[in-house]
Amino acid sequence: MPGSRFKIGHLTTRNYPQPAGEVQMIEIALTGRLFKPAVEKVVGTGEDAKNTLQFALLVDAGGDDGTWFSITAWPPLAQELAGKLTERRSVYVEGALRLNRYEKDGQERLAYNISARTILPLGENTRRGTPPPSQKREQRGTTRRAQPAGTTDRRGYNRGAVFE
Repeated sequence: MPGSRFKIGHLTTRNYPQPAGEVQMIEIALTGRLFKPAVEKVVGTGEDAKNTLQFALLVDAGGDDGTWFSITAWPPLAQELAGKLTERRSVYVEGALRLNRYEKDGQERLAYNISARTILPLGENTRRGTPPPSQKREQRGTTRRAQPAGTTDRRGYNRGAVFE
């Protein structure tokens, strides 16, 4: 399904049935890197308690600026990746995006929170996440390989590690 082009990734929206007054869910897929290792946190209490994995992901648009996303992985994905998402690790993330507004120092700001459905570690200690050639793309619905950082497509756009 074609989506909107977005500076930091590729966005698609899907029409999930939503209760009245609820915001439509936005599905997002992006690559970025962690600056701190992922942290295991327990959410809920008693029988409803769930072990989650939480981390901040910096998505770099090719310049000095980037956008931070708060990522939460839920079971069983959280248990699968526990201990594997280390500092400066590049990852590919798919999930549901939620925008939260808040005020800081008198200015309204936005926080980008993603409930992850898929997290694929791409490489360690790299600036941009380029997966190894042996990694299959078919599992994500695309056969296109990531381009090395700094390469351009036939239209002159910097492709970096953006997936379509």
